[in-house]
This record gives sequence, structure tokens and C-alpha cells, in this order.
Amino acid sequence: LMVSCSNQKNTKKSRVYHEINTRYNIYYNAEIAYEEALKNKNSSYEDNLSQIISIYPVYPEEQKKINGFETTIDKCVKAIKMHSIQAKTEKDPKKRGNIKYQEWFEQREFNPFLKSVWMLMAKAEYQSLDYVRSVSTFSYITRLFKNDHAVVMESNLWMAKAYTQMGWEY
Repeated sequence: LMVSCSNQKNTKKSRVYHEINTRYNIYYNAEIAYEEALKNKNSSYEDNLSQIISIYPVYPEEQKKINGFETTIDKCVKAIKMHSIQAKTEKDPKKRGNIKYQEWFEQREFNPFLKSVWMLMAKAEYQSLDYVRSVSTFSYITRLFKNDHAVVMESNLWMAKAYTQMGWEY
């Protein structure tokens, strides 16, 4: 079973196997680590009521060292390395005229759950105040999942948020 579910093969069995393992093993632990780190980060923040209160809190640079988002990023990288399926299947000549099949065949990532992993990793990079790294990850997500409009729109919103935090309004 393990040999037939390699991420070098793109079969229905391997896609299901890697999706389930990604979702319930690595992603679950990464999401818990992200939520705990976000809770710790938000509980440590205090508003300065003598100044204008920002919609999104502005954290000092030393906060970057304190938070625990690196655990989330490491787990997401592990999920991507272990469960990414980028091998193409053989084209089915019967489905040549099917537009949905053509879109599916042209995609670059065949594990359907990895878009959630990529988004979690980019959000963790954003929350760890590494805005340039998060923008590059969000940009990669928009190219990798260009056919999924919801993912592209969410990535673009997070990129705009990161650019704003860096002061790059132009």
C-alpha cells in the first residue's frame, strides 16, 4: 500500500492517501500550533491609548523572536515536501473535449488539500512579522493555484495587508 501511494505517482489512491495524511496528521498539528501562537501574540499586545488605535496591531520588531510561528511554518514545509503530488497522469483521450478535465490536467499540484497548507504557512509568515517572505509565498500561491479563484483572491488580500504593514502603499 505504501509503495502504491507514493507522491511520485498520480493515481486516485495516492491523491486520497496523501490528502488524508496531510489533513489529519501534519496540518492538524500545524493549525493548533498556529492558533496557540496567535493567541499568545494577541494576549501580549497592549494598545497605547495616547495614540490613534490601529485596526491591525503594529508589533515591535523584537516580537518576531518571541512568537512560535516557526513551528507552524516547519510543519507546513514538512507537509509540502512529503505530500505534494506534482506528477502528471496520462491523458485520457475520451475526456479530450471536457473543459473541467482539461483544467484539472493543467494544474501543477494534485493534492487537493495542499492549498490550505500553503495558505497556513503564508499566514504564519505574516504573523511572524516576516512580511517579505509572506508576500513571496502568497505570490507563489496565486501562480500555483491560479484556477482556484477563491484562493487567489484570499492570497491577494493577504498580500495587500502585508504590503500595507511594510508601508509599501504604492
